[in-house]
Amino acid sequence: MTRRLAWLPSLDPADTVRPRVFCLHAAGGSTAAFVRWRSRLADHAQVVPVELPGHRNRLTEPLHHHIGPLVDDLAADLRAVADVPYVLVGTSMGALIAFEFARRIGPATPPPAHLVVASCPSPRVRRVAEAHELSDDDFLSHLRRMGATPSDVLDSPELTELLLPAWRADFTVVETYGYRPGPAISVPITVVAGRHDPYLPPGDPDRWQVETTGAFRRVDVDAGHFFFLDEHSPMLLDVISETVTGLRSGGVLSGR
Repeated sequence: MTRRLAWLPSLDPADTVRPRVFCLHAAGGSTAAFVRWRSRLADHAQVVPVELPGHRNRLTEPLHHHIGPLVDDLAADLRAVADVPYVLVGTSMGALIAFEFARRIGPATPPPAHLVVASCPSPRVRRVAEAHELSDDDFLSHLRRMGATPSDVLDSPELTELLLPAWRADFTVVETYGYRPGPAISVPITVVAGRHDPYLPPGDPDRWQVETTGAFRRVDVDAGHFFFLDEHSPMLLDVISETVTGLRSGGVLSGR
């Protein structure tokens, strides 16, 4: 298996008809969050979860603890498959990774056709949480309070020992992130935000608008931070479906 396919294990490179939706998961999550997305969006796009080093099938590989090197490694692989129109979708931590990728790809690589970010404070918000520095017991208690990690996983000493390094690395990526000033990207951005998300400062979703010179859209969901994992997730999938359908009807894929 090539290094490129290690990051994108489900990619079908022969499928150049459907646009590609590259999905980046939240801190403490995995590509399993996107399993149902593939069938739901199959008529519109090829859904390609991004497998980070040290997670799931790459569990033995070195973890990334900072967003810069992570994005640089990811970009080296995604550049090789940017020949087909693509959309980046990121949830929470994944949104920051997607945004930084869009900033760093350079003029020689086709940019994403769209950036969809969900449940993520705008990049210029200062991250002050320090969960990644907690003791193991306190860190696991923090995950339990957040409510996204299944209780049976947190109750298993074997599983927590196996997964804790990746979870802590993810939180380190998010909590050590610092925005570096630079030009706005030209990629259109859609922000999907839960109205009851305790991690979003008031009015913050609109602050994403300054990061793009392209179109901007905000979609509010009557839910909390992890709406992309619960019964509200179809709303995010509808946004993605509308975005991809717009690409196809707009002629972006003509001639393919």
